[in-house]
Amino acid sequence: MARPATTAPLVDPAIIEPKRFTDEDIVEAQARCQDRVKVAHTKEAIARRHDREVELDRFSRTKNVSFEASVIAARRLRDRKVHERKLQEEEVDLLMSQQTSSIEAMNIARMLSPRYEEKVAFQPSVSRNSVEEARVKQLLMNARVGSFYQ
Repeated sequence: MARPATTAPLVDPAIIEPKRFTDEDIVEAQARCQDRVKVAHTKEAIARRHDREVELDRFSRTKNVSFEASVIAARRLRDRKVHERKLQEEEVDLLMSQQTSSIEAMNIARMLSPRYEEKVAFQPSVSRNSVEEARVKQLLMNARVGSFYQ
């Protein structure tokens, strides 16, 4: 069943009166609005400060982790190098023990192991920053050898 259409409004406009605001009401509303704005600004400032602190904390943790990771990686590389050196020395020792002649064993050790390699130290005959060194440098830079040019 359909409702009959009514032309009369549901609420009588005479009953609803528009509210009249006094100057005190307007001032009070403005003060409340300004308080809300201040609270919003302080909340935003606190949030920005908190975000900045979180970012700085994250940066410092990342920096610490990266530093510690580099130290750990360097230690791991050092340990690996020491381990490889020990393995190489064990292999050389095994190979030396399998040789019948001690001369052959020593030759193999000198060829393969840095522990037994011969150390050669170069002693220059001309001392550094001397007159002789300057003369040798000048002669080496010169394109003339004796009375001939190269």
